[in-house]
Amino acid sequence: GRVRVLLDDHHDSGKINDGIAAGLGYVGTFGAEAESGLGELRRTFQRKAHLAAMERCCRSVLASGAWTLEELALLELLDLPEGPLKSALLRRREAIGLPSHPHARVLVDHEGNPIPRSDVALRLRLAAATRVSLEGNAHFCRGLLATRYGCADPADPAEPADPEAGATGFAPVVTNTRSQS
Repeated sequence: GRVRVLLDDHHDSGKINDGIAAGLGYVGTFGAEAESGLGELRRTFQRKAHLAAMERCCRSVLASGAWTLEELALLELLDLPEGPLKSALLRRREAIGLPSHPHARVLVDHEGNPIPRSDVALRLRLAAATRVSLEGNAHFCRGLLATRYGCADPADPAEPADPEAGATGFAPVVTNTRSQS
């Protein structure tokens, strides 16, 4: 038999379902809206994730009192304390092809060019705005997942919000009640 998967509860469900059924792919389905394939969109989000991770590391170093804002332009990876913030930054750098050797500068643009001392404050403010935007979107998405799948914490489906959810943590949810021919 054939399986037909349908996307429901999305503002573009119809367009996406039609595109999938016709085998059009992302660009074929969304045309001019897509501009290029998902690769460029993925790279954009990887650069934003790097920017947010870089800002978190810089903010942490500033909060420790070990470095001043003016000195951050000279901060190198070896100067960062080991831990989850540094690990996240190194993963993000690797994802976009930036160097991760110990003497690589921390504060760089998405091409790896060091940020000049005169631009540090502005770049950190822009990076903080990007980080807050990403965190806000992530919070929104977690809330939608919790609502849709009935778990208290979507990252931990073993914590059902609904006691009827059972061992999987997911209560059965039927959102598509339309009949398909």
